[in-house]
Amino acid sequence: MYKPITKKNNKKVGDKKGISLIETLIYMAITTMVLIFVVNMMMFTSKTFNSFKISRDIKNSAIISMSRMTNEIAKAKSVDTTSSLFNNPNGKLSLNMTNGDKTTFFLDSGILKIERNGVIEGSLSLTDIFISNLIFKMITNQNGEAIKIEMNIKDKENGFTKSENFYMTTVLRGSY
Repeated sequence: MYKPITKKNNKKVGDKKGISLIETLIYMAITTMVLIFVVNMMMFTSKTFNSFKISRDIKNSAIISMSRMTNEIAKAKSVDTTSSLFNNPNGKLSLNMTNGDKTTFFLDSGILKIERNGVIEGSLSLTDIFISNLIFKMITNQNGEAIKIEMNIKDKENGFTKSENFYMTTVLRGSY
């Protein structure tokens, strides 16, 4: 009959409890690799989220400001060329409205503002957005007048910076 090999205390050789040093090192290595992978994925997700947030903020600011300027230009009777500043990165546009009001768009420390009859109504760009260029160009021909707007918007968040250019041309309704 076959008898298994035993130790002095009558336990089988293969019956040991606990884990060895090599097994502990292997478990620690696997856990470390998994943690490194998880941390890298979290950092990548955070960077991607910041990039999308900056793009969204820039586009939202452009939509809000361009829509308002386009609507006001389309309703204007004429452009006040004496108080407007054309072909300049810190452009200013003064409009004579059909109801007799005077509406002005201008940059103040990188923030696009609107003024009606000498009273500032507020800003058209988001607070954390910086508009570096706002250029108005007057287009005149025998059929009427139009205003071309060129705008560069920048945003910076958590070390990530993005800049985009936007363009729009609008015909003055009162000019044709």
